[in-house]
Amino acid sequence: MLHIKAASDQLKRQMLQSSGARGDFIGYCCLLVSLLVCPYLLFQSIDIGHTISAWLVAAYMLVTLSVLTYYSLHPTPRLLSWYAPTAYSLFCIYSLLDGGTDQTGYLWSCLAPPLIMATLGIKLGGWFFAGFLVSCVSVLYAADLLGEWAAPYPESITPQLTITLLSLGLLAAIIEFATDYAFTNNQELTNRLRQQALKDDLTGLANRRAMRQTLFREIARSQRTGRPISLLMVDIDFFKKINDTFGHDVGDQALRWLAEVFLATLRVTDVASRWGGEEFLILLPETDLQQAFYVANRIRETVEEQNLPDCPQDVHFTVSCGIANSHTDSFDPVTDIDLLTNMADENLYKAKHNGRNRVEPQVSMTEIHHKPEVAAP
Repeated sequence: MLHIKAASDQLKRQMLQSSGARGDFIGYCCLLVSLLVCPYLLFQSIDIGHTISAWLVAAYMLVTLSVLTYYSLHPTPRLLSWYAPTAYSLFCIYSLLDGGTDQTGYLWSCLAPPLIMATLGIKLGGWFFAGFLVSCVSVLYAADLLGEWAAPYPESITPQLTITLLSLGLLAAIIEFATDYAFTNNQELTNRLRQQALKDDLTGLANRRAMRQTLFREIARSQRTGRPISLLMVDIDFFKKINDTFGHDVGDQALRWLAEVFLATLRVTDVASRWGGEEFLILLPETDLQQAFYVANRIRETVEEQNLPDCPQDVHFTVSCGIANSHTDSFDPVTDIDLLTNMADENLYKAKHNGRNRVEPQVSMTEIHHKPEVAAP
């Protein structure tokens, strides 16, 4: 039973991930219900002296428990979503042949269409249902040929059951289509909202939350590998003056253009984010202090040498930058985030205090032994 509970927990986690896993979950639930019903069928078969039915029910219980146990140990996609409708379809065909109590065995087949569609989906379920329907109708029409191997049914049962199964199959397909459509839309909406929650709307860069998650991973990786990482805290000088003089639309345009400068300058492995307001935080993995200074100074020079593009007014601004580097030995990954960002912020304050349009701490260009690879300007 522990294996079955483990399979249940796993299927619940997977249910929201794909329609195939959802089919496995539905198949799992149906198999559990069938195991609860089987003891009643087993004792009833024994009571009326139907030995074949009793042996078949016992064999089904044994095989189903084995399948659930195997799935818990070796999760196989689509295993339960195929096993459940197959086992139930065989049971329905046997019930048609046997007739059941008072020739009501055909009623069991009415539950097959929704089970098939729910576990296999519309495409696979449609083909499976077609085969099941043909098998049921063939059994009914061939009852005379099978003789004592098939239960006698009134002639009206065959067309009635065929129409009923077709109607239930169509209804189940419509419900499955609506469910799958809603599930797909929900997944797309969830992914879109997740992306929006981690992205700054104005610049398209990562926001503060996304950057903190990235910092946690990269700092932990830096501690494992022993390779340094650097942070750049970049701030637009006199940004309030830009807003007051030219308007907030121009200020927003300046933020967007600065984000484009970052993307054009940084490597693919670097991560730029809008940390807040006119402040940006840039993560440079596997970068020492000298290399980080080279990148920061290149960004500063790029901004200084150009006016704001695509702007009807002559707008020019500069940026200041503070650098932090994980050159010290290992710290706790959580406190490292605050330690490095505070260090970068303090150096940014020094750059502002020392006249703006500069990078702190200052590093002589002759000390840079290896310039990091950056994107083409």
